[in-house]
Amino acid sequence: MAYQDIAQICKNGHLINANSNEYPKDNSKFCRRCGEVVIDECEGCKRKIKGNYVYDDYFMPDEYVVPDYCEECGEAYPWTKKKKESLKDLLQDTDLSEKDQNDFMNYIDDIISENPRTELAVLKVKGILRKITSGAQEVARSLVIDIASETIKKSFDL
Repeated sequence: MAYQDIAQICKNGHLINANSNEYPKDNSKFCRRCGEVVIDECEGCKRKIKGNYVYDDYFMPDEYVVPDYCEECGEAYPWTKKKKESLKDLLQDTDLSEKDQNDFMNYIDDIISENPRTELAVLKVKGILRKITSGAQEVARSLVIDIASETIKKSFDL
């Protein structure tokens, strides 16, 4: 018999424990890396954040992927909101037009959520990134890479 455990993740997105019920000794109230508060549920709907599966008769470590959105209510988790806010703040300090800034942020939503518009969004984001000066471009590129799903990173060499 298997069950899905509960994950603990800090508000900056650092995984604390993907098996908080199975290994409670590894739980924490604050992140060991950044000191931020640790959560195990959506702040909106209070649904527990799913962790790794636990099996009765054998140990099979899963590579846990920190989710970006709550699967119950669709709200972005705090770490996803912070990444998007960082990108928005960075773009405001560039010479991009307001239209390019707004388009960029809309495309980021498509990149995070992996939907039928994702491939187009990647191309558009790359085009907008080329308009930014090199220093800000590298920071923005790094944030986009951090936000993008593994599939998108591999498919489009982000």
